[in-house]
Amino acid sequence: MISGTIVAYIYGVVKTIYMKKKPSLICLVSLIVVFFACSPVFAAVEARFLYNLSDFFGTVPVAGAGLAIDYDRNETYVLYQETARVFNEAGMEVYSFSDAGTDLGIMRGLAVLPEGDLITLSFSYEGGARIVRRNYRGEPISEIKMNGLPSELSQFVPYQMRYNKGLLYFADLSLQVVVTDVNGLFKKQYDLLPLLELKPDERADNMMTGFDVDKDGDLLFTIKVLFQAFVLSPEGKLRSFGQAGSMPGKFNQASGITSDTRGNYLVADQLKGAVQIFDKGFTFLSMFGDWEGEPGTLLSPQDVAVNSKDMVYVAANRGVSVYRLSYK
Repeated sequence: MISGTIVAYIYGVVKTIYMKKKPSLICLVSLIVVFFACSPVFAAVEARFLYNLSDFFGTVPVAGAGLAIDYDRNETYVLYQETARVFNEAGMEVYSFSDAGTDLGIMRGLAVLPEGDLITLSFSYEGGARIVRRNYRGEPISEIKMNGLPSELSQFVPYQMRYNKGLLYFADLSLQVVVTDVNGLFKKQYDLLPLLELKPDERADNMMTGFDVDKDGDLLFTIKVLFQAFVLSPEGKLRSFGQAGSMPGKFNQASGITSDTRGNYLVADQLKGAVQIFDKGFTFLSMFGDWEGEPGTLLSPQDVAVNSKDMVYVAANRGVSVYRLSYK
């Protein structure tokens, strides 16, 4: 297998040529030789920019939005402040609903249940976290209260939420994850602090940035200050990858994380302005979004999601960009 170092070298040469637009003959010949020697690995997975999520007036200019996918209908929910906007597979907005004027606050997470109902997690400094079940139009049906929590979780305040196979996964900022059923009944707890071998007084300094749950029930998360991404199995086995650095395969400011249908991991990097792809063994495969001035360029990407057709949605400061993954 070609090492990630060679792949990173190829990427660096290509970007240098592109940015300077003055490639020397020696550099170009070197690039061609190395590229064709490594092309089967380098092109293992590619992301092609398709479009930005839009309404009838053009690109929807949300910044710092959250994402949720309806895998059955391949619709995308974009959560921005008190509003959820729904986009079809062609990237056009088809519906929206809002909690503006209520005391629910900012939407932090959304889950689409198989029967079409929705569950949202909202947060306000006045009312704290609120979990609400809604109909398919977003109209509130009932509030869900967590119940059966162990005493040590009495102060647990969820900040992010994901749904997988009938379970809701709630993460707070201080490395606690709570799993409930869709009615809020406690099922399981993960305290990530001891798994990360951190001291109790380090909890507040190592806040979780990206969070997701893959199809196998593995928890995926990133911690920006550790320059790493993590995969935690349902049985509690923790694996990690990444290190600090500006080269491809390393992290500057890791943020959103998710996986595609083949089990590859996609990690957004805010400072790098790109999304990096790693295989199941954490080998760096490719990177996209950072070609300045090109269509699909990302500015401070924060969240990333993949639908059932391997279309990638990246929420950044210029809206939500959509790409399609292709495999060699």
